[in-house]
Amino acid sequence: MELIIIIILLFYIAFLQYQLHRKTMYVEDLTNKMMEFEKRLDPEGVAKLLKDKNTPDLSLRVNTLLEASVQRFLLEEEPTCKLFIHYTREESVAMKIFDEGFIFADSFHKTAEAVTTDQINLVYKHYLHKNYGKYVVLIAISKDVFNYYTDEIGKSKKVLNVEQLLSEIGPSINENDDEVYLLPKQFIKGYINLETGETIKNPNYNPSFNSPKFKINLEKLA
Repeated sequence: MELIIIIILLFYIAFLQYQLHRKTMYVEDLTNKMMEFEKRLDPEGVAKLLKDKNTPDLSLRVNTLLEASVQRFLLEEEPTCKLFIHYTREESVAMKIFDEGFIFADSFHKTAEAVTTDQINLVYKHYLHKNYGKYVVLIAISKDVFNYYTDEIGKSKKVLNVEQLLSEIGPSINENDDEVYLLPKQFIKGYINLETGETIKNPNYNPSFNSPKFKINLEKLA
């Protein structure tokens, strides 16, 4: 009787292994097909897939974002800096960020998107945010500064995003009871006019800026 039970269990184990193998092969095949599909896509193709035909906006077409001069301005420091973009409707707002820094409430990533040299990802994020305005503010933080404070936060027991630590105020509390932070103006590289392709550089720009206030913020974590 025990022998029969063992044989049945062995057959059952073999059956499970066969099913697992089939599922593994299916997942691998599906992954390979997706990778092949991605290889065939270019940024223009993704733009066509994502564009909302009911609300065409010719002034903000993706072609401008992919122009060589704009790409160079946007991504030339990607090897050494963490890059983020923020869309706004008014040029005056972009200039105010030049002068005062980038104010954000609670989470930096609610209004700023990380970007890399992955153009497909860039086009995707553009079509998610283009309705917020034609001016794209570029934020660049030295990876040396960013990674140093990220590591220091990791040593503490506090839950904090590194952008919150790289703040020169507060945090203060706004009317919605959100914590408000100020990313220094030195981390603002400039902005892009998506309508014309013009790029404007911030005279205050210094991605390696390391304010004494950051150290104070860090000490508060201890």
